[in-house]
Amino acid sequence: MLCSACHTALTTDVEGRMCWDDHRPQDFVHHPTSVGFYKAVESQCYICLTLLYQWEQKFRLRLPFPRHLDNGITHKSGEKIASRYFTRFYLGRGGRSMTPGPWITSTDESYYITIYLGEHFSNAVKPSDNLSFLLITFVVNPYNEVRHLLSNLSMSKNTADLASFSLVQSWLNDCLNKHSICNEHRATTEFQPTRILDLSGIKSRGQANLVDTTKTAINSTYATLSHCWGGTLHARLLKQNVTEFEQEIRISKLPTVYREAIDIALQLGVQYLWIDSLCIMQDDEADWLRESSRMFDIYRNAMFNIGATGATDGNGHCFVDRNINLLSPCLFNPESEPTATKPRLRDRLFKRKPKTEPSSTEESPPGDSTWHVVEEGFWTDRLHQQPLNQRAWVVQERLISRRMIHYARDQIYWECHELHACEAYPKGPQEMYELQALKSVHMDVIRKVFARQLEEAPERTRRLLPKVDGPSSELALMAWGNIVGEYSKRNLTVAKDKLVAFSGLAKLMQGFVQDQYVAGLWRSGMTMGLLWVVKHSSREGKPYPSRTFDSMAPSWSWASVKGQIHTVVLSDANLKEKMAYIHITIQDITLNPLGNDEMGALNSGVLKIKCSLWPAAFLNDDTREDYRDNHVAVPFFDLGIGSVDYDFTVKEFDCTLDNLIGPNDFGPAANLHVMPIMSIEQDEGGGPIITQGLILRQIKDPAGQVQYQRFGYFQHSAKGNIFSLAGKSMDFEHKVIELV
Repeated sequence: MLCSACHTALTTDVEGRMCWDDHRPQDFVHHPTSVGFYKAVESQCYICLTLLYQWEQKFRLRLPFPRHLDNGITHKSGEKIASRYFTRFYLGRGGRSMTPGPWITSTDESYYITIYLGEHFSNAVKPSDNLSFLLITFVVNPYNEVRHLLSNLSMSKNTADLASFSLVQSWLNDCLNKHSICNEHRATTEFQPTRILDLSGIKSRGQANLVDTTKTAINSTYATLSHCWGGTLHARLLKQNVTEFEQEIRISKLPTVYREAIDIALQLGVQYLWIDSLCIMQDDEADWLRESSRMFDIYRNAMFNIGATGATDGNGHCFVDRNINLLSPCLFNPESEPTATKPRLRDRLFKRKPKTEPSSTEESPPGDSTWHVVEEGFWTDRLHQQPLNQRAWVVQERLISRRMIHYARDQIYWECHELHACEAYPKGPQEMYELQALKSVHMDVIRKVFARQLEEAPERTRRLLPKVDGPSSELALMAWGNIVGEYSKRNLTVAKDKLVAFSGLAKLMQGFVQDQYVAGLWRSGMTMGLLWVVKHSSREGKPYPSRTFDSMAPSWSWASVKGQIHTVVLSDANLKEKMAYIHITIQDITLNPLGNDEMGALNSGVLKIKCSLWPAAFLNDDTREDYRDNHVAVPFFDLGIGSVDYDFTVKEFDCTLDNLIGPNDFGPAANLHVMPIMSIEQDEGGGPIITQGLILRQIKDPAGQVQYQRFGYFQHSAKGNIFSLAGKSMDFEHKVIELV
């Protein structure tokens, strides 16, 4: 249902935009005070409930929802900030909104409405609570346009109810019987995890037992569990309790998440379950390295993966109570207005004549006059921001698994290669593309997602990209860049696991790339692979990126940096076809793995590169204090006398450093150098020449041999070859260096 304020907002035909200026408003009042807002929440208004829910999810209950008192907003510190309105809104039509998701406007009459907290609210929260701004967009479509996605199934109040299990079973049956992509790789008994839990004794004896498949093979399929460890996890396999676990594991002693995952597996007819903490020895490094290198096979061969997605640790729950009014599809009829004094829908929006008499308050059955309202980022905000999906490890668990069942904080979600669904929308959303892009690990899906990306890319970018019907390896490299971006923004407790927790995905994608994997990069795409950039995250309230030397990755690999990475990977062959000039030649790659898995952690990794290398320095004086940041929009380079013409203006350079710049990073003593890597014309047939490369720091190994470490990325733009780094690099002397 909807409160009168939301009904009025939805039946307003005047378009607007966000505005914080009361003197020249471009938006409209939603709830003047928090009193009305909380009454709407109590009455179970879908839009107001969603606003409150997203606030609580976003701030994890660290910051209570503000209350509007005496024409001001207060927060828990007691401070009051002047504000005339509590929540505001504006209407938009056509195109995409500010927060695109899997729901879109499907007709010319469709529109979206954005609700947000009143002006000056950002001043009414603690200074440490960055991104305190809350904005939620809802998509409004004619019911007849989305009715095929809606279901007559009623949602239960708890995800443990029979109705929820029946829906999951139907998804599983459809996937097993109808999804060709999901069944290309069928789980067989040829691969078996080294250890697995046998659940056959649960019902009769209340216990499971650990099976060593090297001694006793299993003859059935199995499921896996993805979960957050949280703090101390008491249920762990150790050297001292292996024999005990093989005899019995009392279910009553297991964490809640484990017990509920066991229940899910049994309800879906699966006898065996793999849980990392109970199937890998946690106090045996050799066992951990060996088993972690098998993650690809473990998750790939499971019938499905259970995600305890909403739980922060083992004491959380898969089965949760939920508010059905927050989840059920919201339908409203503009003809059924709460009162005669509320603004009516204008002809331009719904193409009907305005009424002179108030309508009945009874809603008519769904039909031509009924509209569907849904939060635009329904999946993004409800699923992707859940605790489990913030873990780096779960990225490969989620992508490698052919099927994943998410038990989130509000409902159950289903993911496979051909369907993304949830209890509220069991047939999926309008735009499956938005969700499939996050699971692009099958070539048919990769082509479909890339085709859409190509359509939306500007012409300048499109000409550099491969064709949709091009080689699978080219498209796989493009998909790889997206996967790296998703993985790198997740949380990883142990830095040295950075490559280990990604090795399963590397093995999966290697089948498509058909190339040598090199510490997070691919040999055929090393030129652009080296040009990864650390994205700024400080504005999002997260720490600045930093290099961590215990990540077990060389400095030239994105895995050496803690922070979100942006990378676009094209093959060297494709770059040459696009008339790009490559300034470096990689002569040799030496990897020294920590264990037996070359795709896992490395003791060292050395690139021998033939390149041109110029001394460089950041200049530091009192007038340049503003640039003591890891992203220097206007870096000050001294490229050495004669190496580059003095005519270069500083604003032609742009660089992003891998760490925050420190006092020892300025001047010649920092031993910095510039290494151009590739150049290409920005526009076909002319335009500025863009040169990209790395900033390196010269170091010495224990034997005194000169080596280099990556320090950051740079880009240079210049009109004409005379003043470009491209031209200078071609003429400059090349030498062979070691990049470590």
